[in-house]
Formats: sequence, structure tokens, C-alpha cells
Amino acid sequence: MKMLLSITALLLVIVSASGMHASHLEKKLNGTWQYEALQAPYEYQKGQIVFFEEDGEPQVKIVTNQGTIKAKNLKVENDEVTFDFYVEYEYCKATLKYKEDKLAGKVATGQGDIPVTMKRKP
Repeated sequence: MKMLLSITALLLVIVSASGMHASHLEKKLNGTWQYEALQAPYEYQKGQIVFFEEDGEPQVKIVTNQGTIKAKNLKVENDEVTFDFYVEYEYCKATLKYKEDKLAGKVATGQGDIPVTMKRKP
């Protein structure tokens, strides 16, 4: 019984610590980031990603010359950020790694993966 309680306590500590890390990164992400995806169609190669909170929930939107795209399913776990969105009716999923105040990764599309990098807007 004592061992079960110890394991339960350890799991609670691990879950709490990982949750704290995720919310810490969520707070670091808040703001506007400049993105570059040079393999994307020209009109989507450069723009901004805005991380913000709405009704206490983390949100993300993409701002391009073509307009604003609301992304969904934002997840922040450890140093990984994922979200999905539609561009001209095509489903896309961003998978990014946070390192040294930069985000880098890929956007998976029906035509293949597009590398993307982001830096916080000064």
C-alpha cells in the first residue's frame, strides 16, 4: 500500500512539473512572431504568428498578406508547439520546437512538409 501511495505521489509531482513547464512556455510564446517558410507559395512565405490568450485559453492566429487565419488545437508540451489550420481549404499542421527564443520546424500539407522558422518580433 505504501509503495502504491509513493508511486501515486511521484506521478502527481511529474504531472504537476510538466504542466508548469508547459504553461511557462505558453507565457513565453505570447506575442507576435515573424515567420519565414520559403518553400510555401509566395503569398504565404512570410508573415506573423500571434500567440495570445482568450477566455483563459492559449490561442494562435496566422497573419499573412492574404488575411488572418485562425489556428486550432494549440498544444504546448515540453519544448514542442503544435497547432493546425486551413489554407484555402487545405488542412495543415505545424510542429515546432522552441529553442533559445526561436521556433523552428515544419508545416505538414497535402503536398509535403514545408520548413518554417520564427523569431519574436522586436
